Amino acid sequence: MIRRTLRRQANCHDFFCITQWSKKIQTANMTVRGPNAKEQMAMIASFTEELEQSIFVDAEGVSHPLICCVCDTIAHVDITMEWIDVSILQKHCMETKMTQSTIKDVYPAALISQYTVPHVPSLETFVLSPKSVYNASTNCIAICAPCASHFKGQSALRTNRRVPPNHAIISGYLIGDAPSLLMELNEVEVALLSTVRTHCQSWIYFAGCHQHIQGWHTFYESDTATNVATIANLADAGLKGQLLVVLCGPFTKTQVALTRAQTLVNASKVIAAFEWLKINNYHYHEIDIPRAEDLPIPQIIEDDM
Repeated sequence: MIRRTLRRQANCHDFFCITQWSKKIQTANMTVRGPNAKEQMAMIASFTEELEQSIFVDAEGVSHPLICCVCDTIAHVDITMEWIDVSILQKHCMETKMTQSTIKDVYPAALISQYTVPHVPSLETFVLSPKSVYNASTNCIAICAPCASHFKGQSALRTNRRVPPNHAIISGYLIGDAPSLLMELNEVEVALLSTVRTHCQSWIYFAGCHQHIQGWHTFYESDTATNVATIANLADAGLKGQLLVVLCGPFTKTQVALTRAQTLVNASKVIAAFEWLKINNYHYHEIDIPRAEDLPIPQIIEDDM
């Protein structure tokens, strides 16, 4: 019970904060005792033990987080990992119909091809996590305890009644990586693609401090009166329908170039992204693709005050 309690405490606090706790924490009405040296060491040991159970160090000394090859779950406190021989996993996948050909009429080939275990030829025809952890020295692969238990339970059923685990990737959890034509868009271009719009949003950048740029993206959606007044003033100034990028403070030439790259709109890239989404995302099937000349181009306003 003590070890379990210490483990819970270790999970609630950053490892590096544990050793910096004071022995007593003064509050308004009470004094709370921090962990003593023995308790601190027990918490650190528990933390280290859990950390070691969730990673795999390969022959080259590279650490990999343990991820289930079947459901793509990462190891954590409630999910433990096991190792399964590749030949046994192959047999389970065949018996539970986890082959890529099973879903070829459901998902695009480009999406299915992303879900295969790299560098393990005997598993390339199955729908498995591309982040699977393979131990070449033992020819084993990491699998979570629930998935391993499911396969063991399926062995008692007739072959034609065996199914994949409920949370297996093949059971409807194929997501895949976004194509490069979406990943290469900047924040403003992504905002132009979004079907969910707020009344007003801004991108604010400050420079001149320690040779770096600070910035954030703001949505104006709570203060209605102020937003209406601000938008009205911008409209009166002839900026209705425009995107503004305001550079506050002294920017170096390099910082100006970086900010422009993060905010300028490339119309051809946005149109190409619209075309891809219209084909591959049902939320965009009914959306008319805008013309390049209709896309708002951000106005760069520099303030050297």
